[in-house]
Amino acid sequence: MKLTSIFGNAGRQRGNDDGSSQPLFGHGGRNSGEDFSSRTPKTIDTIAQAKQVTRVALRLKAFIEAVIPCELEEDLITRSHSRIITPAVIQAAKDAAKGVTISGEKQKGRSTTDAAAISQSGQAQDDELADDPEADATVPLHRRSSNRSGAVVGTAQQQALENDDLSGCIVYCLLVCYRFFWRQSRSELWDADLHESRMVACDLLAKRIVESYEGDGGKDGQGSEYMMEQVLLRRYSVIVKGQLSAPANVIERAVDLHTLRVIGSSGYQRTVNYLWRGWITQDENDPTRFVDWESKADPSYFAHLDPDRLRTPRYQNALQLIVSLVYLGLFTAAINTVNPGGDLDIVEGFLYIFTLSFIADELSKFIKVGRHYISFWNTFNSVLYTMLAASFIIRLVALSHPSPPGGPYPKPPPPDGGDQEPLPDDPRTRLNALSYNLLAFSAPFFWMRLLLYLDTFKFFGTMLVVLKHMMKESVIFFALLIGVVLGFLQAFIGLDQVDDNITATQFIIKAMAGSVLQSPDFDGFDNFAPPFGIVL
Repeated sequence: MKLTSIFGNAGRQRGNDDGSSQPLFGHGGRNSGEDFSSRTPKTIDTIAQAKQVTRVALRLKAFIEAVIPCELEEDLITRSHSRIITPAVIQAAKDAAKGVTISGEKQKGRSTTDAAAISQSGQAQDDELADDPEADATVPLHRRSSNRSGAVVGTAQQQALENDDLSGCIVYCLLVCYRFFWRQSRSELWDADLHESRMVACDLLAKRIVESYEGDGGKDGQGSEYMMEQVLLRRYSVIVKGQLSAPANVIERAVDLHTLRVIGSSGYQRTVNYLWRGWITQDENDPTRFVDWESKADPSYFAHLDPDRLRTPRYQNALQLIVSLVYLGLFTAAINTVNPGGDLDIVEGFLYIFTLSFIADELSKFIKVGRHYISFWNTFNSVLYTMLAASFIIRLVALSHPSPPGGPYPKPPPPDGGDQEPLPDDPRTRLNALSYNLLAFSAPFFWMRLLLYLDTFKFFGTMLVVLKHMMKESVIFFALLIGVVLGFLQAFIGLDQVDDNITATQFIIKAMAGSVLQSPDFDGFDNFAPPFGIVL
């Protein structure tokens, strides 16, 4: 299943793009040089949320370092009844955000009015952002209490801060820690095995926590719906070097980091399936949230006949596949009905209109996303569209020339079976032939283009992955082969001291290319300093 069909190819920048390994978590506030007093309340809330998410990530980082203090075998961490990742450890990780809210207020018995006032005060937010996010990170989670002052948290206050809760960011923060340990394993090679063990712990903890929400069955309001909307699909940010990182959710981050355990969890797969079917949609008022589609269980046909449902990735992919089949049909009709005079017919007109629309779509996405939009399929499609555009331009240039005397060419062969009359040597005929040849040359690209939309089917998707790895191995093989062949080429040229080197070089290259392509010809090598030439 294509996640790019669900979230698009946004091309976000992933954290520290300068290659540095630290600091992964920056420090906001006064030290960052930002003027928070001039920000809008919504922007302040976003900064405050990122601040608290960063605080949770730092807690989890310290927690993982305490759980995995030394290098361990992967089996000791991942086994079913592991003594490392125990139920108590999983619960302690889930409690990392306990009492942490977007407003930065821990639930210490303050009144609802005070909490609301603090969340709306820019100065209070500035004070919160100036705090050290590592202040609580050194205290083991299992020794902490979300109510350190001993005060009783009232039910009214919990309800007031319910929408301000950040307990759903635990899995996201674990993936942030996963990326941090991954970067550390690349920069600190002497501790690479230790950091890889911590990466495994982050991945496994995230998977177990996702599965625990499904097992809760709605306990404490944290069932499957909470898992999808708050844990896996809600977008969070962290502070990186005093700046907000690009918002991302667990679904996107797990694919970016290739955390297979999280991707393979049942909750993750169910969420992707719900997104694919459109049962969960993006909130129109808040792009960082996803909400449940109200009419997904409605059996009425007209309840599902909604223009907004065209945003559903499943329907979008089906529509793109249909358009691609129509596009292929237009190309087939155009290439099989060659116009002798080179005039454009209605089929070719629609073909070039489709091509123009695809080019405009690619350009608009590239302008909005930038260089991160460039991928294999974008490059592949661009080559196809370039050839079609060149064919169309050549056709227009040909139409600007007058028709040759005697009518359009090529003419049909004579009825007696003789040779067909050769094409006249005039610009219009030559350019028309070149245009059709270029159009026919692009036929393989049209058919291979269908694989872009067929990879949503399991068979084609699996085969494309296998083909991708085969192509990678083939590139490595031929790169090594070129190095070996160059040595043989130099040896043959050195052995040829009498004949013309230019002619001999052409013969050697042709013979060696035939040998690589399983069509060897050894007869001509007897003259190369026998017996050395024939041995080589």
